[in-house]
Amino acid sequence: MKKFKGVALSCLFILIGLNSPVLSVPVQPNAAAKSPDQEPPDRGAPDGREPFGTRGPCEASDRPLTPLLPLPKPEFSGNTLAEHPTFWFYVPYAAVRVSAGQFVVRQENGDLLYGADFRLPNTPGFVSVSLPNTTPALKPNQPYRWEFILDCASEDDEPGIVRHTGLVTRISNPALVAQLAAATPEERIRLYSKTALWYDAAANLEHLAPASAPWTLLLQSLGLEQLEQEAIAGPVVILPQSIKGSVWICQNRLTSTT
Repeated sequence: MKKFKGVALSCLFILIGLNSPVLSVPVQPNAAAKSPDQEPPDRGAPDGREPFGTRGPCEASDRPLTPLLPLPKPEFSGNTLAEHPTFWFYVPYAAVRVSAGQFVVRQENGDLLYGADFRLPNTPGFVSVSLPNTTPALKPNQPYRWEFILDCASEDDEPGIVRHTGLVTRISNPALVAQLAAATPEERIRLYSKTALWYDAAANLEHLAPASAPWTLLLQSLGLEQLEQEAIAGPVVILPQSIKGSVWICQNRLTSTT
């Protein structure tokens, strides 16, 4: 009999989280951020950013899998002006070490809004997942819970599921939209920080040149300045199969226990 105890515990934790109602956690602007003008401390791996689950055979790294959001207080969260936002993550693992990936967004009552299976770009670094326009738009002032899950399982079935979860809330503010449109790139980063529009701050990440002033300001605002030289790998590759409210990563592996 194969040993799947570690996998079972990780999958059970994930399934419980995905099928629970979204807890509304108010997003306080700048509550988890620091001023971009402050001198950043010299530190290694960001505290409080370790993913849930068991890393197992995932590559060893002093820079953990993390969303492009401020430190969780009490969890990762932020605002967006977009009906279909883009979510960015730093993934330190090579694509060949990740056997499966999944992204899920749930409504406040726990119902599935969107779910997609994906594979990572070939290059480790910053990757994105977008809510497609074919998905119902986020409703204003309602929190939604997202899940970003990777399975770094090896051929001998050693458990390696890692995940992050957080909240996104769409806000409506025409005056702020106009203000952002007239702002310089650096001014936009500061406005995003002031209003906790973290998902929008990273939305155009591919157009920010690494080591540019806006890029540096954004990472400093998020407390991730140590990732300044990491590659922007771009969007994940969405796979054609769909999911219907459950996590196939867990289902496939839990059914192979004999």
